[in-house]
Amino acid sequence: MSSACFADSIAVTPVDPLNVVAAPAQNFTFGWQFTVTSPVTVTELGYYDPNPKGKLKNNHDVGIFASDGSLLLSTTITAGKHTTEDSFAFVTVPSFTLADGTYEIGADSFDSKDLFIFSAPSLSPIPQITLGETGLFTLGSTFGFSFPTPNQAGARYMGPDFEVESATAVPESSSFSMLICALIFFAFAAFAFRRKPVSV
Repeated sequence: MSSACFADSIAVTPVDPLNVVAAPAQNFTFGWQFTVTSPVTVTELGYYDPNPKGKLKNNHDVGIFASDGSLLLSTTITAGKHTTEDSFAFVTVPSFTLADGTYEIGADSFDSKDLFIFSAPSLSPIPQITLGETGLFTLGSTFGFSFPTPNQAGARYMGPDFEVESATAVPESSSFSMLICALIFFAFAAFAFRRKPVSV
């Protein structure tokens, strides 16, 4: 028998983060489209924060939308100090499982002084998802935090991101104990066999 040891994986990461082009965001909600090919459980939502000290200057709403524009889950990444991972500030959200299908993730940035990636050399998603349009945006703060629809062809926007739960099977404690006992037994038996005198 086995149990699962869980860890979080970032959904999409820039392949060459040192060569991304970043700039202060304007008044829009922006993000990218993705398709889930194997169900994933979202555990955290995040926003791009390249500051080594992890300190955003503004609040940013981040959320995942269904393909029809309905908001499935969201949170606010607040201004201030955060623990960052791969240049993203993440916030834990109630676990939410995304079934197979197409979704969009968006983040707002209204008169923000925080940077966002508008030109990444390439993006690397986890195996359970494939990327669709990566230059989505809805211009204008009058729309508020909204479903990003138009696509800027060729753009690779990275501001919002998310983490998913991944599982690795490990032996349960009882099974592990039995395995250790068996190994000790065989080691002792082998030692005793080697010490047994040979009759002549």
